Amino acid sequence: MSSQGSRIKELRKSLGLTQEKFATQIGIKRNSLSQIESGTNSLSPQNMLLICKEWNVSEAWLRDGTGEMFVSSDRRQQLHAWADRVLADSPESFRFRFVNALSRLPDEWWVLTEQAALEILAEYDPTKAEAIRNESTAADSAKEDVPAAEPDPSKKG
Repeated sequence: MSSQGSRIKELRKSLGLTQEKFATQIGIKRNSLSQIESGTNSLSPQNMLLICKEWNVSEAWLRDGTGEMFVSSDRRQQLHAWADRVLADSPESFRFRFVNALSRLPDEWWVLTEQAALEILAEYDPTKAEAIRNESTAADSAKEDVPAAEPDPSKKG
């Protein structure tokens, strides 16, 4: 069975965070986190709860290694948590700059963006690309069943 320190390190790496970034987000110094990860020091109960809340981590997994690392949640909650982590990145980080650029795309460019992303994904995992393509097609079909909103007369276009 792994130690709590090794689970903290595993969690941090799965989140893609440096020791500095992870430590800052829970209000401790990087060297304190290093000592926790190495097993020299223990994680305080307050920091354990903060970690669980901040990253949707299972307390049982963090405490004693039982169960899954993350508390199951719906995809929307997972996306919100991911977006919160990206927005916490520095503005110079690739993730932040990439998501910022995507947020500025005109609506009509999203179809092209999806096609490009699926082509890239298909190079690495064709099965996953096909599953996402099918999911997207099903979502688009569901949208077509919803009546379109009346145009806003105040907007000229």
